[in-house]
Amino acid sequence: MKVELYPEDMLLSYVEKLLKGAINPSVEGNLYINELPKEIEFSEEFFDKWQTMVKSAIQRFFLSTFGLRKFLFDVDGYTKRFAVTDQQFWQNVDLKFSHRSAQRLYELMLFPVQKVEPSFHLVLPADAILVSICLQDFSQYSFEWLQKNSANWLVKAVFMTWQNAQITNLPWRKLLSKPSEVELPLRDYIIEKAADYLAACTLYLSGSMKTTSLHTPRKYTAEKAGGLEIFVNQPVEINKNSLDYVLELIAEVRSAISLWTGKGTTNIDDERFIAGAAEIFGFDKEVAEYSRCAEIYRESIELKEAIHESVLCNKTST
Repeated sequence: MKVELYPEDMLLSYVEKLLKGAINPSVEGNLYINELPKEIEFSEEFFDKWQTMVKSAIQRFFLSTFGLRKFLFDVDGYTKRFAVTDQQFWQNVDLKFSHRSAQRLYELMLFPVQKVEPSFHLVLPADAILVSICLQDFSQYSFEWLQKNSANWLVKAVFMTWQNAQITNLPWRKLLSKPSEVELPLRDYIIEKAADYLAACTLYLSGSMKTTSLHTPRKYTAEKAGGLEIFVNQPVEINKNSLDYVLELIAEVRSAISLWTGKGTTNIDDERFIAGAAEIFGFDKEVAEYSRCAEIYRESIELKEAIHESVLCNKTST
């Protein structure tokens, strides 16, 4: 019996299942998957179907991620706010998707049989979003990789939102190393995400999170920006170094805000939007609360060390 295989159709069906949330979905015609070529050359007809599917999936994803949250844009020298639901938003965004994501997902489809790891890093930054959605894992691409590959600010915002954070390892902190290069739409988003992160750290310090757990962001985020949760991998050993890590981040954010409202402004009036962001998103309040808890925690550490040293001294003297 002669069986005709259409790798492109098999891939489209496979990716469609991934985009709907399936994990390790079956491949149509999987009995013959061994017969498929290791590499595939796509037809123009495939790309039409691919672009239609990708565009629809990405738009749904952006809406579920950011909701009605509005980002800052420079429009003719003045600052305007647009959400992903606004036509003006997309006039100010240039995302480039390529065939590389299709190639990587084709490699993923063949992996159970051919056992060749997909070359996930051979994609464009926008492609990385699609691959990450399909994998249900955004840890594949680091911020070093995003910066090295000149990722669009919106791509960075997606990975800021979805990458897991540890109390002593905040992936997007890399952006603060060169605050002058941070695009305008990301500036107040960084302030918002920093407030979320501090709230999570404070809860952990106060004893609310003692095992692997997650923190639901502040009310403003939940209501205005899709209600996403910021994940903090636990357990984390809290010591002076980890307390200092957070305090250093606070200093970096404040330094960035100072730059963005001073000589680092991008247009006529953006400094007033950035200046108000710390209050709007509760950053200053989260800083104050974290600092209070950190000081109490630091004193408890010092007390334990003092008691331990005292016990050792008594043992030595006897």
